[in-house]
Amino acid sequence: MKFNKIFLAFAAVGCMVATASAQDTFGYTRTLQVAAPTAVTTATATNTVDLTGYFGRANLLLTGYSNTNGATLTATLTASPDNTNWVAVSYASAVSTAIIYTNMFYGGTNLSVTDTFLLPGTVTTPTASSSGFATPYWAAITWTNTAAISVIGGTVLVGINATDTPRYLRVIWTANDVAYTNTAVVSATLTGYRAF
Repeated sequence: MKFNKIFLAFAAVGCMVATASAQDTFGYTRTLQVAAPTAVTTATATNTVDLTGYFGRANLLLTGYSNTNGATLTATLTASPDNTNWVAVSYASAVSTAIIYTNMFYGGTNLSVTDTFLLPGTVTTPTASSSGFATPYWAAITWTNTAAISVIGGTVLVGINATDTPRYLRVIWTANDVAYTNTAVVSATLTGYRAF
């Protein structure tokens, strides 16, 4: 009888641990589709999304491709407390950093791959004669950009401070072609912590 009670107690604790880990995975971080993959031929604003419940820093993944070589496409982040008065959103652009990994145990020829990471800063090596030290250090990016973001031909990751951003968020896409004969396919996804 005593063994059964101990066994049930351990089983209950095990269920609570499994539930807590599932909540950590699915309960706090949320991904919001700001712009579904869409063809853009004119200056276009995305659907407006509501940031209620998001807090801290959030990542906004912007993707854009064009059918015209040399075309440009920019994204401008705007937010509003009332869906009427729009202001520019301060953001920080992630820095693309390539790291090569080599598997020397692959066989006769080493297998190498290059992974490209989008990081919130750069590794900086100072000049010893002017700084007094030569140890590389992490230089964080600034969160003060409000300019249009060049997106064409790939993926750009920017961070926003969801806590300080007004409630409603949208992305305005702008193409460079005056006649708007270029077609670009764009998308935007926001991932961040959400209270509920």
